[in-house]
Amino acid sequence: MITILGEIMKKTLRKEMIQKRRALTDGAWHKKSQNILSHIQESMIIEDAENIMIFMDFRKEVETRPIIEWLWAQNKNVIIPRVKKGSPILELCLIESFEEMNLSALGILEPKATHSEFVTPESIEFVFMPGVAFTRDGCRLGYGGGYYDQLIPLMQNHIPRIALAFDLQIVENLPTEDHDIKIDGIITENGVIHC
Repeated sequence: MITILGEIMKKTLRKEMIQKRRALTDGAWHKKSQNILSHIQESMIIEDAENIMIFMDFRKEVETRPIIEWLWAQNKNVIIPRVKKGSPILELCLIESFEEMNLSALGILEPKATHSEFVTPESIEFVFMPGVAFTRDGCRLGYGGGYYDQLIPLMQNHIPRIALAFDLQIVENLPTEDHDIKIDGIITENGVIHC
């Protein structure tokens, strides 16, 4: 159980980390993201997985479009989560082209409302996870919606859960709760961190 102080710490850290990330110049953001893609390619981390879930970047998160294009080139099935109105569980949309997406009211590129090709959580074999901050031992601070904390338990236990983050998002400690999902690794511009 987390205290009120813990909630305040989370809120403060979210704000601070998002500001740091958004302060990156476009050039630095692009270069760091390219380095992360290179580490993904070199690690061969996704080699055995066919169905790969990844997020669309927003407000200077790690740039995921080039990663998605590379996944398609490796003949991987790319699954993008979408918030379903009135539901705490994300819809998992199989996407074969950026043409199947449009900007949401929040400015996030997401599968169109008419998109109808879905997969089940159990069929996911690898997850690239977003987040605000992470520790080297696998703790994750999300955006507060709880979507991933509710989705991940519906997936197979053994699948890799790898965060994509910039080095500036790595912190010493995070306030956590029992239901918070831990990650298996983090890929930053400086390499792969095994949690």
